[in-house]
Amino acid sequence: MNKIKDPEKFDYYRDKLQKLSNGIDDLKELFKSGFNELDKTKGAFVDYWMEVYSQIKEKNFKKESEVKSFLNNCNIPDSLIQQLLLGNIHSKADMEKALEDVFPFLNFPSDFSKLSLDELDNLSKKLDGFFDDSFNYLPNISLSEDKINKITSHTDELKALINKKESESIKKQLAEIRGLFKELTISQSSLELEIASNSLSGMSLLTFLLSKTRELTLKVMLHRSESEQKLFNEMQEVTEKSLKDKVEEQKIINQKTRRNSVLGWYWFKNIRRIINACCRCFFYFYRWLFNGISRSRNNLICC
Repeated sequence: MNKIKDPEKFDYYRDKLQKLSNGIDDLKELFKSGFNELDKTKGAFVDYWMEVYSQIKEKNFKKESEVKSFLNNCNIPDSLIQQLLLGNIHSKADMEKALEDVFPFLNFPSDFSKLSLDELDNLSKKLDGFFDDSFNYLPNISLSEDKINKITSHTDELKALINKKESESIKKQLAEIRGLFKELTISQSSLELEIASNSLSGMSLLTFLLSKTRELTLKVMLHRSESEQKLFNEMQEVTEKSLKDKVEEQKIINQKTRRNSVLGWYWFKNIRRIINACCRCFFYFYRWLFNGISRSRNNLICC
């Protein structure tokens, strides 16, 4: 700021910086509110794992293969299964620490006030993928309504997790965060360029502009790469589901075809028998009729 060529613009830029700072503070409050609500889902996630851990101890599993089969989710890493078998988890705090060590998406910042705009950007990605990650690493073990009410105070959040339903409230907050973040990023970039053009000149200004262009290009490429990866994962999931549906559909068709073939062969044999019987009847009738006509003709000749 002390290198600005026009001193009269100092207050102008200071006001703009203050507005930007206030906007970032508002963004931090949005994040804080979102993560406070998300903390309930995290609590339900930990409570569910505590119940699973309790059942593992009751069943006295000794082998990783037994625990894997019980959890019924191949996405759960071996490192967590090993910790469950060690039996060193004695409280919810121990379980929370064990899960945070294995799953980075469960690590929430304790102080939002010290985070920069770029750090908030990374945090928004964690917030965006929280539910997908939670669903991906949840054991497939059914719990009764009574059991859910006993093991957690976050019953609604746990039911939503088990049924793989995202929080509409957090979705709405995330949309607000994205909108405000986009607005602040544009304001920050335009302010940086404006200040640079009034404080730098020649090669210094050119160097700044080039570095800023490179920074924005990298951000766009990174965002595009992440979006493309997410799109690829979604397409892969849809394709796999479609293939499974087609396989099941083909199985049903094959079963129907086999049933129809058996039924068709059954009717074919019966119809063939009926036709043969009809042919024999017709043959006997024709022979009887022919013999009758012959006898009548012989009688006429004799007369």
